[in-house]
Amino acid sequence: MDFINKTTSKSTEQHHEHPTPIHPRLHPHRGRTFAGCRIRHAGDKPAETAPEIDIEARRQSIVNLEQHIVEREARLAEISEDIIRLDNRIEERVGKIVDKLKTLKDSKDSKLRVAQTKEQVIAGLREAIQAYDITRRRLKEELAKANPAVPKDTLTSDVKVFDEKIEKRVDQIMAITNSLATHKDYAKYIRTRRSGRWGGTSTRKNPDYYHNRKQTTRSNQDRKAIGDAIMDSIEDLQRKNRDLETKLKTGNLPEVQRSLLREERDTNDELIARRES
Repeated sequence: MDFINKTTSKSTEQHHEHPTPIHPRLHPHRGRTFAGCRIRHAGDKPAETAPEIDIEARRQSIVNLEQHIVEREARLAEISEDIIRLDNRIEERVGKIVDKLKTLKDSKDSKLRVAQTKEQVIAGLREAIQAYDITRRRLKEELAKANPAVPKDTLTSDVKVFDEKIEKRVDQIMAITNSLATHKDYAKYIRTRRSGRWGGTSTRKNPDYYHNRKQTTRSNQDRKAIGDAIMDSIEDLQRKNRDLETKLKTGNLPEVQRSLLREERDTNDELIARRES
């Protein structure tokens, strides 16, 4: 009997020392309620309640957003007007410079300073043409897209604006080029009759002849450079038109794209005729 009691006591002590773990899903009280209340265990998370929607705050946020859009559009319109006014002032100033240069000629005192100024202005006008052409190509690439970021009417209008700017710069370059010095039939030497007892004549170099010679040598070089540039632009336009004709022969070309290519070709033809004249 003592043996049984000792054994039982020892077994009970071992049971209390090393209790058998119970899986959470098998816990006898998990998930049960007591007196209408759910028994919460340490591992359970409290139920999250959905936040209430503040309708009035959302309405006000929409109103604020719309107001922000209106203010931004007004600011963009103001910036666009400033750019247009600045562009008009630049055009006016460039026009005055070109008109003034057309009337100026180098003298023996100024030597070649006027000619050098004209060369610098021509170089600046040519750089402007290159910048306009880069922007124009980007506009044409955007216009060729199925869904451009900017309305197609706006893009088409902008392309025409840059076409006009390019041709205006070409006309200004030609106007300055035509005002460069030309050959004048000055005598190489000046002969004067000496007065006095012995008479006779004296011969000396004519400064006008040598001054004109320097001027025309330089202006002829400038004319050749401008003429070569005009011919290069004509050949470039002709090459573009050949490429356009090849594209127009494509059978599955969308009509919208075909119309844009025809318009580009016709514009190039007009530019070629204008620059050849």
